[in-house]
Amino acid sequence: MTSSVRLLGPVGVVWAVMLALAGCSGPRLVPVSGSVVWEDGTPAVELADGSVTFESVSSERRISCVGNIDKSGQFTMMTNAPGDGVPPGEYRVVVTEPVADVDVAPKPILDPRFLKFETSGLTVTITNQPRRDLTLKVARIGR
Repeated sequence: MTSSVRLLGPVGVVWAVMLALAGCSGPRLVPVSGSVVWEDGTPAVELADGSVTFESVSSERRISCVGNIDKSGQFTMMTNAPGDGVPPGEYRVVVTEPVADVDVAPKPILDPRFLKFETSGLTVTITNQPRRDLTLKVARIGR
Protein backbone atom coordinates (compact mmCIF):
# COMPACT_ATOMS: atom_id res chain seq x y z
CA MET A 1 0.00 0.00 0.00
CA THR A 2 1.38 3.40 -0.98
CA SER A 3 0.97 6.24 1.51
CA SER A 4 -0.69 9.47 0.43
CA VAL A 5 2.49 11.39 1.27
CA ARG A 6 4.40 9.38 -1.33
CA LEU A 7 1.69 10.04 -3.92
CA LEU A 8 1.76 13.78 -3.29
CA GLY A 9 5.48 14.17 -2.81
CA PRO A 10 7.04 16.85 -0.56
CA VAL A 11 5.90 19.77 -2.76
CA GLY A 12 2.37 18.39 -2.95
CA VAL A 13 2.19 18.07 0.84
CA VAL A 14 3.26 21.70 1.26
CA TRP A 15 0.61 22.85 -1.25
CA ALA A 16 -2.08 20.74 0.43
CA VAL A 17 -1.27 22.26 3.84
CA MET A 18 -1.23 25.81 2.40
CA LEU A 19 -4.62 25.28 0.70
CA ALA A 20 -6.12 23.88 3.89
CA LEU A 21 -4.87 26.83 5.94
CA ALA A 22 -6.10 29.35 3.38
CA GLY A 23 -9.56 27.81 3.44
CA CYS A 24 -9.78 28.02 7.25
CA SER A 25 -8.55 31.53 7.76
CA GLY A 26 -11.85 33.35 7.12
CA PRO A 27 -12.14 37.13 7.23
CA ARG A 28 -9.78 39.18 9.38
CA LEU A 29 -11.45 40.34 12.60
CA VAL A 30 -10.92 43.82 14.04
CA PRO A 31 -11.43 44.61 17.75
CA VAL A 32 -14.53 46.77 18.25
CA SER A 33 -15.89 48.14 21.52
CA GLY A 34 -17.77 51.15 22.74
CA SER A 35 -20.72 52.37 24.72
CA VAL A 36 -24.48 52.71 24.49
CA VAL A 37 -25.73 56.12 25.64
CA TRP A 38 -29.08 57.87 25.90
CA GLU A 39 -29.83 60.91 23.75
CA ASP A 40 -28.50 63.23 26.47
CA GLY A 41 -25.16 61.40 26.47
CA THR A 42 -25.55 59.58 29.78
CA PRO A 43 -24.51 55.90 29.79
CA ALA A 44 -27.46 53.55 29.20
CA VAL A 45 -26.75 51.55 32.35
CA GLU A 46 -30.41 50.44 32.43
CA LEU A 47 -29.64 48.29 29.37
CA ALA A 48 -27.05 46.18 31.23
CA ASP A 49 -27.28 42.53 30.13
CA GLY A 50 -28.89 43.65 26.87
CA SER A 51 -27.00 43.43 23.60
CA VAL A 52 -25.70 45.23 20.53
CA THR A 53 -25.98 43.33 17.23
CA PHE A 54 -24.29 44.19 13.93
CA GLU A 55 -25.63 42.83 10.64
CA SER A 56 -23.58 43.27 7.47
CA VAL A 57 -25.08 45.44 4.76
CA SER A 58 -23.37 43.41 2.03
CA SER A 59 -25.72 41.05 0.24
CA GLU A 60 -22.68 39.06 -0.84
CA ARG A 61 -22.16 37.44 2.56
CA ARG A 62 -24.36 38.08 5.61
CA ILE A 63 -22.37 38.44 8.81
CA SER A 64 -23.85 38.94 12.26
CA CYS A 65 -21.83 39.99 15.31
CA VAL A 66 -22.93 40.61 18.89
CA GLY A 67 -21.74 42.34 22.04
CA ASN A 68 -23.23 42.18 25.52
CA ILE A 69 -23.87 45.47 27.31
CA ASP A 70 -22.24 45.60 30.74
CA LYS A 71 -23.41 47.47 33.86
CA SER A 72 -21.62 50.66 32.74
CA GLY A 73 -23.19 50.65 29.25
CA GLN A 74 -20.01 49.34 27.56
CA PHE A 75 -19.86 46.51 25.01
CA THR A 76 -17.22 44.50 23.14
CA MET A 77 -18.17 42.88 19.83
CA MET A 78 -17.62 39.23 18.88
CA THR A 79 -18.11 37.15 15.77
CA ASN A 80 -16.98 33.65 16.80
CA ALA A 81 -15.60 33.97 20.33
CA PRO A 82 -15.83 36.59 23.10
CA GLY A 83 -13.94 39.75 22.15
CA ASP A 84 -12.57 38.44 18.84
CA GLY A 85 -13.92 41.42 16.88
CA VAL A 86 -15.74 42.13 13.65
CA PRO A 87 -14.78 41.73 9.98
CA PRO A 88 -14.26 45.11 8.26
CA GLY A 89 -17.36 46.34 6.47
CA GLU A 90 -20.63 48.26 6.66
CA TYR A 91 -23.17 47.23 9.31
CA ARG A 92 -26.70 48.00 10.44
CA VAL A 93 -27.07 47.97 14.22
CA VAL A 94 -29.77 47.09 16.75
CA VAL A 95 -29.74 47.43 20.53
CA THR A 96 -31.88 45.19 22.72
CA GLU A 97 -32.92 45.33 26.34
CA PRO A 98 -32.02 42.51 28.72
CA VAL A 99 -34.24 39.44 28.70
CA ALA A 100 -36.06 39.12 32.01
CA ASP A 101 -35.75 35.87 33.98
CA VAL A 102 -38.95 36.52 35.89
CA ASP A 103 -42.58 35.66 35.20
CA VAL A 104 -43.53 39.31 34.92
CA ALA A 105 -41.33 41.19 32.46
CA PRO A 106 -40.23 44.68 33.47
CA LYS A 107 -41.69 47.62 31.59
CA PRO A 108 -39.66 48.35 28.40
CA ILE A 109 -37.58 51.53 28.45
CA LEU A 110 -35.90 51.45 25.02
CA ASP A 111 -37.70 53.00 22.05
CA PRO A 112 -38.82 49.98 19.96
CA ARG A 113 -37.34 51.42 16.76
CA PHE A 114 -33.88 50.32 18.03
CA LEU A 115 -35.00 46.68 18.06
CA LYS A 116 -35.13 46.34 14.24
CA PHE A 117 -32.37 46.82 11.69
CA GLU A 118 -34.85 48.48 9.33
CA THR A 119 -35.84 51.19 11.82
CA SER A 120 -32.94 51.73 14.24
CA GLY A 121 -31.13 54.25 12.03
CA LEU A 122 -27.86 53.03 13.56
CA THR A 123 -25.06 52.17 11.14
CA VAL A 124 -21.32 51.72 11.54
CA THR A 125 -18.37 51.27 9.22
CA ILE A 126 -15.53 49.09 10.47
CA THR A 127 -12.15 49.53 8.77
CA ASN A 128 -8.96 47.51 9.26
CA GLN A 129 -8.14 49.62 12.34
CA PRO A 130 -9.34 48.64 15.84
CA ARG A 131 -12.35 50.69 16.98
CA ARG A 132 -12.59 51.15 20.74
CA ASP A 133 -14.56 54.42 20.88
CA LEU A 134 -17.83 53.54 19.17
CA THR A 135 -20.80 55.39 20.70
CA LEU A 136 -24.34 54.25 19.96
CA LYS A 137 -26.98 56.83 20.87
CA VAL A 138 -30.44 55.44 21.66
CA ALA A 139 -33.74 56.91 22.93
CA ARG A 140 -36.05 55.98 25.72
CA ILE A 141 -39.54 54.81 24.85
CA GLY A 142 -41.93 57.63 23.95
CA ARG A 143 -39.22 60.10 22.86
